[in-house]
Amino acid sequence: MRLKSTLIASMVALVMCMQAGAKTPPVTGVEGVRLHGLAGTQTMVTVVLQYEVTASDGNTTMREARDSNLRVISVGRDRMTVLTEDGEELPYLFSMIKEVEVQDGKVERRALVLLKDVLSTSDQEIVNRAWARMGIVFGEEKAKQTRRMSAASLLAVKGDEEATKYLKQLMQSGDLGTEISAAFSLYLAGEDVDERLVREALESGNRSVRKSGCELAALYGYTQYISYIKTLLTDRHSEISAPAAKSLAYLGDREVLGHLYAVLGDSDAVQGEAAVWGLTKLGGADVIQQMELRAETAEGNELFRVARVLYALKKEAGLRLLRKVYAEYPTLKQDVAYILIADKDYDSEMYLRSRLSERMNETDANMVMRARIAGSLIRSGDPQAKAIYQEILRGKSKVAKEQIMEDIRAMGDKSLLNLIQSSIENVDLDLSSDASATAIVLGNSEYRERYLNLNDLRTLR
Repeated sequence: MRLKSTLIASMVALVMCMQAGAKTPPVTGVEGVRLHGLAGTQTMVTVVLQYEVTASDGNTTMREARDSNLRVISVGRDRMTVLTEDGEELPYLFSMIKEVEVQDGKVERRALVLLKDVLSTSDQEIVNRAWARMGIVFGEEKAKQTRRMSAASLLAVKGDEEATKYLKQLMQSGDLGTEISAAFSLYLAGEDVDERLVREALESGNRSVRKSGCELAALYGYTQYISYIKTLLTDRHSEISAPAAKSLAYLGDREVLGHLYAVLGDSDAVQGEAAVWGLTKLGGADVIQQMELRAETAEGNELFRVARVLYALKKEAGLRLLRKVYAEYPTLKQDVAYILIADKDYDSEMYLRSRLSERMNETDANMVMRARIAGSLIRSGDPQAKAIYQEILRGKSKVAKEQIMEDIRAMGDKSLLNLIQSSIENVDLDLSSDASATAIVLGNSEYRERYLNLNDLRTLR
């Protein structure tokens, strides 16, 4: 029997207080498929819910309910979102799901198109050109493997069977590094990977591979590896301990909070930034309280990090502290301005505009700065800043162009598609591939969500 959406919403509300990071529910009705592999496809599923009912005499019993004809939109750390026949999006916590049944025993690889992904005709033409460009790159068998892999990942998003087959074949290459790269590409495409790879990566003696193992465990919700990942927190190399901390936060393990508090003021920027990310990800009243206490004695970079955590958690104290850092620490002024301008902060806007007006050589560092300032102004609602993007895209700095593409993907603003059209057609395959990926991110909300998850988790700032 199909449950009313109001009943589903009520059941979700009842269990919102339950522990996060619950185990991903099993998929039945077809072999060898995990929940992540259903996300963003046309596959019809039935969600089997299990909930507790208390009778008038105080006795409790477990009951089941079935909600059929659903499609999985996305899979998070502790919940999934589905699309109903009526076009309504509903969340389900894993803690209330017994299993997810694939109807008709068939996984449909065609991509699910959401209403929010419907583009204008001109914008759709740009995205279509990006798909076509990636098809050409993938078809060049002599192209660099990393480039073909990226192209295959994008093509697999729209259900290209040849591209998906290519990535899965790389997963059987026998080379752990290649298999890990293919695994990240498959994640972006919304496909499953063999848990074996995660285990092998975590056990590897190669630091880079272990880092990737932590990240894959987090992205696929493998909570069974939490205990092992915790052992990496004490690694003296921040390129291991920082990703481990972020992965634990992504998996919802609040026991990592003690470590995050300890490294928040670390002189190692990688450790400190991982703490900001993890504390923001976990959030909660306890984190807010600790940050407010920390703010009383923190200075410099540590105070800036505390302020950012509070600001991200929507606390007025965060805004006040950011303004304090802006006023008292000149070396951090520009980094604070990038944040405050989103709140229409006049002083920050004037400061960034003054930096733009300065005469400067076209070094990579200067061009990246101009790109970041332009992106901040665009976020604040200034359409004229798009001209700065155009200027940089016509220039020579590759890293500044990469910064623009990264910012556009983060913003998710479809009105910026026309700015990157010429970059998609560029003879520079690196720029063309980057621009094509950006266009596809803007045209597919589920791919964008996976991209941002991966990018946030893997970036060590």
